[in-house]
Amino acid sequence: MAVREAEAAGAERNKIALSIEKLNSALNLIEQARRDYGQGNLNASETAGQSAYISSQVKAEVDQLKNSALASSLYTRILVFVLVPVAALIVALCVRFGLKRLRRGEGERLMRMEIAEK
Repeated sequence: MAVREAEAAGAERNKIALSIEKLNSALNLIEQARRDYGQGNLNASETAGQSAYISSQVKAEVDQLKNSALASSLYTRILVFVLVPVAALIVALCVRFGLKRLRRGEGERLMRMEIAEK
C-alpha cells in the first residue's frame, strides 16, 4: 500500500522498482519460513524475522520517497505560481514599451513628411 502511495505521489520509478524487488524477496522469505515451519525446521522463525525486518525497512524507504516526491511537487507548484505573474509582468512591460517605441517612430516619420507640390 505504501508503495502505491509513493508512486501516486510521483516518486522516482527506479527507486520504487528497487523497493518492490526488496518486498518480493521478503515475500520469498515468508514462503520459505512457511515451508520450514511445515517441515519442523527451527530456522522458520529466524527467516520470518528477516522478512519482517526487510518489510519494515522498505516501508521506511518508501515513506521517505513519498515525502520527498510530495515536497518536490509542492516546490514545483510554488515556483509556477511565482513565475507566472512575473512572466506576465515582463511580457506586459515589453509590449507597452515596444508599442510606445513604435508609436514614437510613426510620429517622427509623420513629422518628417513633406507636402509635394503638383
